[in-house]
Formats: sequence, C-alpha cells, structure tokens
Amino acid sequence: MIHLYSGEGRGKTSIAVGTAVRMAGAGKRVIYAQFMKGGESSEINILETIPNVEICRVPEEFPFYGQMSEEQKCQIKAYHNAILNHVMEQAQCFKRTGGERQNRADCFLSGTGDEITVDKEIGEPELLVVLDEITYPVSWALVDISLVNRLLQNLPESVELIMTGQNPSEQMIASSDYWSELSMERHPYEKGIKARKGVEF
Repeated sequence: MIHLYSGEGRGKTSIAVGTAVRMAGAGKRVIYAQFMKGGESSEINILETIPNVEICRVPEEFPFYGQMSEEQKCQIKAYHNAILNHVMEQAQCFKRTGGERQNRADCFLSGTGDEITVDKEIGEPELLVVLDEITYPVSWALVDISLVNRLLQNLPESVELIMTGQNPSEQMIASSDYWSELSMERHPYEKGIKARKGVEF
C-alpha cells in the first residue's frame, strides 16, 4: 500500500522513520531513500546501524533550490533519478494481471531473485520503501516525473511505500491508500528558534 504524509506541519519524516524502524523490527527489509538532503540528518545515524535497512541519499550537500545553479540542478536530478531507478530495480513485478493496482501479482526482490509470498487477505508487506521529501524534486523538476509515476503505477503488493513532503502531485494523492495532511498550528520557528539537532534534524 501507498502512504502519503504531506502538509506544513512537523512530523512527516518522523512518521516515515518510525515506520521504517517498526518494519525492520518485524524482520522485514527497508529501503530508506532521502531526496534533497545530503547534509547531516540524525535519523540516518541510527538507521544505518539496523541490518535490514538500506540508506539511499544524495552523496553531497546542495544549496537550497533557489540558490542552485543550473549545473547543480542537473547534478542533483541525476542523483535523484539514480535513487529511483535503484528502488525500482529492488522491487520489480514479474507478472501483472488486470489494470487495477490492487490486482498486481506476486513480485520478487531482484537483488535476491527470491519470490515473495504475499497473504492476499492480510496483505503483509515484505519490503518498505521510504521516499522522504520526494514531493520537492517532483515540484521543482529535479527528478524524472515519469519514474515516480511508473513506480506508483507498478508497485507490487508485497511492497509498502511511504512518500513525504509538501504540495504532493495529483498522481501521488490519487495513488495513495493512506493520506495524512499535517497542519502547523504552532512552531518554535515563529519565535525565531532555529532547528535543533535531535529534534528537527
């Protein structure tokens, strides 16, 4: 199933990290992909210590979008596309029946070649994919949108997908099984308090 956590409120990444930890604790595999973020992000420090979790992120830090040169935009787009291609390689559908997403056939992880057994009634996933902050590169054309849409349209039933960020695309909204819009009623930033390590990053 597909989760979408959007809105201006705090907690979108925190939800994704918590679900990743829960999935790994259940003995399942996790691919945690971070977009736009290449600098320090404390959740990565702990996720990297969990055997079932694979981290995929931009290997260097870029300036904010408004401060990027055209060369930097091209470079980060290439990184983002590489991350998405890797994700799709790791969750491939070898057979599809019907046009409905819920009717996808069993799939396998290409990395092992092992078939995943899916309980059709319970629908327990074997792989969690997190696309943290994916809405921003989609909005700013810093990723090939066709790759995102292909992933949404062909996601195997054995894969759980979480997307986070503000202003999701119509395709993201339409594809989601869970959609939570987090609102911001109050935030320390309004008082001039900067982001704090361990809380906001």
